Amino acid sequence: MPPVRATDLAREAEAILWADLCTCTACTMEGLRITAVAALQSVHPVPQVVTVRRPDPNSDQLCIRIEGPHFTGEIRLVAPWCD
Repeated sequence: MPPVRATDLAREAEAILWADLCTCTACTMEGLRITAVAALQSVHPVPQVVTVRRPDPNSDQLCIRIEGPHFTGEIRLVAPWCD
């Protein structure tokens, strides 16, 4: 399998992630991580480690770190947090 550029994966996955996160009913970090894994695997079905963190608890920014055999990178986006 050819190497995948993290920026290409991030661009494709971000649109899927945004759509999925907007409808996510499990608004917890683990729920978001599971949603992110599913979205990323639909773009590039290779085993990967996905971690989700909220760098600043007072911000809506979400940081999703992807580690795989062909890429490592982060996607940063504003998450639709539940009140």
